[in-house]
Amino acid sequence: MGEALAKYWLHVAMKRGFAIEQVSVLPDHVHIMVKNVPKMSVEDCALILMNNGQYFVGKHFPSTLVQAGIDRLWQASAYAGTCGQMTTALLKSFLSRAG
Repeated sequence: MGEALAKYWLHVAMKRGFAIEQVSVLPDHVHIMVKNVPKMSVEDCALILMNNGQYFVGKHFPSTLVQAGIDRLWQASAYAGTCGQMTTALLKSFLSRAG
């Protein structure tokens, strides 16, 4: 499910004008490294991914949600940080170990 969701998000990002560099799916959350443009807020980018992710999982994996006993995939919160001086390669290395 995580791999299918990541592929779907790549299409969403391309359509909405930002790029996804890395996705790491963990049991209880997701790490996503995004390249965003100044015209789109971080909040808008996160909401696009969360809302589209909920739609995708509900459409393609409804039995997983039922088995887990949840009607909402995401909590009503998200954490956003910047890479700052960290290189893209270093951050990708960290995320690949985390996921």
